[in-house]
Amino acid sequence: MKNVLFLFLLSAVLVSSAAQSYVQNMDATGRAAVEERRDMSVFLQLLPGGSLGKIADTCASIPSLSCSVSGNIMTTRIQLGPDSGYYSFDTQYGLPFLTTTLTVNRLPTDMFDASVSDIMNKAGVTSGKGRAAPIDLNDKGANAATAAAWKEAGLDIDYSIVMPNGHTETYRLTDLLADSHPIVITTQEPDFGLMALIIGILVLAAFAFSFFGKRKKAGKR
Repeated sequence: MKNVLFLFLLSAVLVSSAAQSYVQNMDATGRAAVEERRDMSVFLQLLPGGSLGKIADTCASIPSLSCSVSGNIMTTRIQLGPDSGYYSFDTQYGLPFLTTTLTVNRLPTDMFDASVSDIMNKAGVTSGKGRAAPIDLNDKGANAATAAAWKEAGLDIDYSIVMPNGHTETYRLTDLLADSHPIVITTQEPDFGLMALIIGILVLAAFAFSFFGKRKKAGKR
C-alpha cells in the first residue's frame, strides 16, 4: 500500500501544488544552487497523520538531505555543475565588459523527485523511488501537452534564474512550455579585473618611462 501511495504522490507532485516555485542561483564559476518550494497541503490529506512532522524532523536531523519545512512549505535544495547536462555556462572576458551566457536545456525536476523520494523514505512516510523525468525544453510536443494540462488545472509554477551579477528572470512554466525552447540569458558587467590589470600595466609603463627618461637626462649632463 505504501508503494502504491508513494507512486501516486510522486507522479502528481510536480503538477498538484498550486504554490510551487524554483529558484536557480548561478555563481561566477558556472555552478548552480537550485531551490524548490512546494506546498505540501494536498499531500498531507493522503499521508498518515503526523507525516509532516516526521518529514520536518528528518530534514532537521540529516543535513545532507538539504531540505527544511516551514508551515506546510517544504524546501528542497540541490547543486548542479555546468557538466551536469541541464545547462551550459559561458563567460567571455573582454574590455570593458565581461559577458556571461547561460543556456538552460533541461529543468532538474527528476533530481527533485529523487530528493523528495529519499526524504520521504528516510522519514518512514512512504517507500519506493521517484520516477519523474527532467523537463526537456527542446521537446515541444510533450511540453505543449503538459502546459495545456497545467493550465486546465489552474496551476501556477514559477522558475526563476539569478545570474552571478544579480540579474533575475522569472518564467511561468505553463507559458514557457506552451512554446517550449531553451532558456538563454546573457548578461554584461564591467570587467573590473581586466581593467585593473590594464591600468596596472599602464601605471608600470608610465613609471618605467619616467624612470628611464630621468636617467637618460642625467646621463647627458
